[in-house]
Order: sequence, then structure tokens, then C-alpha cells
Amino acid sequence: DNELVRCTLQRELPMALDGDAVPNFDLKDALTVGFCEAAAVKAGSGAKTAQPLNGEREFVRTRDTNLGQLIANSFLGATNAYQMKNEGEQVDIGIANAGGIRASIDGPDVTQCDINEAAPYNNPVVVVKVNANQLVAAMENSVCLFPLISGDGLGTGRFAQMVGVEMEFDPSEAGVCDQASVKKRSRVRSLKVKRGADYEVVVEDGAINTGGNYVIATSAYLAGGGDGYSSLAAGVPLGDSGVTEQQAVFSYIVDELNSYVNIEDPPASQSIKCVGSDDCKL
Repeated sequence: DNELVRCTLQRELPMALDGDAVPNFDLKDALTVGFCEAAAVKAGSGAKTAQPLNGEREFVRTRDTNLGQLIANSFLGATNAYQMKNEGEQVDIGIANAGGIRASIDGPDVTQCDINEAAPYNNPVVVVKVNANQLVAAMENSVCLFPLISGDGLGTGRFAQMVGVEMEFDPSEAGVCDQASVKKRSRVRSLKVKRGADYEVVVEDGAINTGGNYVIATSAYLAGGGDGYSSLAAGVPLGDSGVTEQQAVFSYIVDELNSYVNIEDPPASQSIKCVGSDDCKL
């Protein structure tokens, strides 16, 4: 209907015309596949959120937010079935870059148009395997410019919204950006990866425990080295899940959360914690 036409054209077409990067944008697809998804939400899912989903720049680029965790969890949901079928192993970590999150979802209703506005770039969701040194390089890259106060505001787009890890970082240490691998940690004080009911320690007491491999669900943009994630580009690509970011979020809300999102902000379980510096108080 006219509202769905307005939604897609208003949210996606102007970015393409203004030169903003909208990978794989195609107006015909927007007017067909995109409308079908929007109609499905409007007609049947009744998706709701218990509280606003925080995608505001000053928060999503400096700490965990409930919207960031929702998106990262949706990447896991989109890739686990694919990964188990093709590789026979679970996906450990979901990573979304803060720069790809462009708006909050106020609620209480959650429509496809809301999702499209919050995650407008709509990259494919892919799977990549990295070793411990590459994983730590990715974590260092996430926080290497923190807090980066500039004329555009607070934070940087490379800051990661993640699930499946617990990391502490100290911004008083030197920032290490854009590395394909690291032999020692810098800002990352501690790092654990969730494996089943337990956590595997990757960084402890200043040392990297090498030898492990970790499977990450992320956007094709980050997997290709975008926002300084050279270590993800250096990893082993395991395939394309067959869904995009917007499709992943929609499916996760409807299929995994039964159309009801209830994540507080800040989330009770935080993946990234800033320690050891006055900058952590921002």
C-alpha cells in the first residue's frame, strides 16, 4: 500500500541518490521483496518491544545497547542453521559495527520499516573463522579509537556491538587499529568466548592463549575488512547465510523471540566493559 511505498522510498532511495553506501541496493527489489517483508510484519507478526531499542550514536558507539545486542544475536540466529548444515559446528560470536546502526526503535510496535531505518545498509550476513590472534586484533580494532570525541559527536563506527564474548578494555593503553593479527594485547585486558555453558579464556593476565579457532557471524562489510577489521578479512570465509541484516533482525524477532523483544538498556549482560580510565565515565 502507499505507506509501504513511502517507507521504502523514504528510508532507502535517498541514501542511494545522495551517494551513501547502500550495498546491493536495487529499487525493483525494494518494491517487491522489501514490501513483502514489510507487509508480513504489518499483517501478522504484531512485533512489540517492551522498551525503546537504543541506536543513538552517543551510546551505540561507546557501550553495549539493547538494539546492538538484538542485531548481533540476530546474526547468530541467521547463521547457526547454515553453519551446522555446512560445517557441522556452532557459530560462537555475533559482531555488528556501531556505524551500521543509524536509528533507535522507539516502540512499542516494531515494523520492518523500523528495522530498515535502524540498519539501513542491509549487508549480507556471513560467517568467517579466525584464530585467537586474529580475534584479539578484531577486539583491539573495536576499541582502538575510544572515545573519539569529534565534531560529529562521540564514538566511532568501528565500535562493536557483540554477543558471545566478554571483554574488558583499558583506553589508557595504546590503541591498535587495522591489524590482520596481533601477537600481544594492548587495550584488551581480558577476553572470553562463550562455548556452550562455559567460557573459553582467550586473553588473561596480559597473554593471548593461542591455539583456538572461533566462528564469527557478521556483515559482509566487516568480513571484507571494513571499519578496520582487517583480521576478519584475513580469516577463513565459511559462506554466506543467504539473508541480509534486515532479514536477520526481522526473522530473529518473529521466530526466536515470538515477536516480543524484552531487552533492557544497558543490557544486563554486557559484552564490552571499559575499565581503568576516566574515559570510561563518558
